[in-house]
Amino acid sequence: MHASRQPSGGSPIEGGHPISTMAPKGVRLRRRARCSGEPRSAAVQSSLRPTRTSSPCAAARCIKLVCCCHWNLAVHPLCSSTTEINRYTLPTFGKTINRSAMALPPKFAGHKLTFTSAATPAASSGDGSPSGLSFEQPHTLEVYLDYVCPFSAKLYKTLFGSVAPAMRQNPAWARRLQVVFRHQVQPWHPSSTLTHEAALAVLRLAPARFFDFSAALFAAQKDYFDVGVVGETRNATYRRLARLASATAGVDEDDVFRLLAISDKPAEDGSLNTGNAVTVDLKLAVKMARLTGVHQPHTLEVYLDYVCPFSAKLYKTLFGSVAPAMRQNPAWARRLQVVFRHQVQPWHPSSTLTHEAALAVLRLAPARFFDFSAALFAAQKDYFDVGVVGETRNATYRRLARLASATAGVDEDDVFRLLAISDKPAEDGSLNTGNAVTVDLKLAVKMARLTGVHVSPTVLLDGVVQGDVSSGWTLEQWTEWLGANIAE
Repeated sequence: MHASRQPSGGSPIEGGHPISTMAPKGVRLRRRARCSGEPRSAAVQSSLRPTRTSSPCAAARCIKLVCCCHWNLAVHPLCSSTTEINRYTLPTFGKTINRSAMALPPKFAGHKLTFTSAATPAASSGDGSPSGLSFEQPHTLEVYLDYVCPFSAKLYKTLFGSVAPAMRQNPAWARRLQVVFRHQVQPWHPSSTLTHEAALAVLRLAPARFFDFSAALFAAQKDYFDVGVVGETRNATYRRLARLASATAGVDEDDVFRLLAISDKPAEDGSLNTGNAVTVDLKLAVKMARLTGVHQPHTLEVYLDYVCPFSAKLYKTLFGSVAPAMRQNPAWARRLQVVFRHQVQPWHPSSTLTHEAALAVLRLAPARFFDFSAALFAAQKDYFDVGVVGETRNATYRRLARLASATAGVDEDDVFRLLAISDKPAEDGSLNTGNAVTVDLKLAVKMARLTGVHVSPTVLLDGVVQGDVSSGWTLEQWTEWLGANIAE
């Protein structure tokens, strides 16, 4: 059965990366793809080993735990802080970016460093759902960096100092890639916390200068190594950081210090460990940095299944009523973005087929994705078990292609070509190769699994599962909840 809500479990936050549970836990394992029923061969067994690093940082394998690159949700083992721009970075980025035509909604649209102007929602369609969003950048590169890690400093210098300018000069790459900065606080160096807090303070006061300050922090990182801070108080270190922020990011030193300073007096309720004004930002890291565009500090992710009745109810209210109300409220529109996530439920095989059809439309006509999604939810009973059990898989695909043509304006045959399964072996003899959107679907499923989502619908705000959100909520209930959670 589907559930209308998912109770919140343990904290999804690991190392200061709240939007998902993707933060590295120990050393990541490289695994070769295999079907769940396929026995592991000796070769596969031997591949299940920790990724090796060339230069481990003190107390940690820094390349994997600190300078950690995620490419479309998968840890990228070839990225290294010692990578030379001409030997690997640009040539390999070009091959990787261009080898896939997939157009999944960016995982962190609105909390990213983009190389082109930000995409904005288009006008709503007749049923109140968004008529389209621009998914110009199908690939996401996430870099987890620590300001007091030498290897992070090397990677930052190359990626943001050399690769980013080169990408801006290549419109094809700029349209296909977004880069997301992630705060990877390493607690065995207490000053790591202080430097990241200072960066988050700058992100509050002057978001456009975040990267100026980050570059300055990396350049001066030795000043914040253990030896450089052990002889001064925490507030004294904060004062130095505030001074650096003022000199490099153009913010007022006292404003920064006020956000960072820790009081030596108990709080009014007697609390002795209340942190500072950016403690919550550090915990949740909702203030992701981006190079250009409007900064929306909150992200609402909705994991929906096209053959789930509760998902249909939530979609109709959220995209049919709440979204139009948000467009009429500039304060909310500036502070919140809503991201659709595919939650495929395998106990209903037709769930896979409907999501594949949506991904096919997302390839062919991204601006019409929500039109097709609305049509799928409206016609979901046609794809329940009873409605598909008597026809072949390709026959169901043909019906879905016809629906896509009628509601999203795409060519029926183009959609069917992306979905159809051949009844002939592949050239290499393979019998289970899937269709043209199988890779897209795998990435969508991986996203849900890495985030820890199991039921539909599931709603996350800034990476935290919202167990109180119900598929039965009315516009008024959504309005009240949003007002309480995304207010200025």
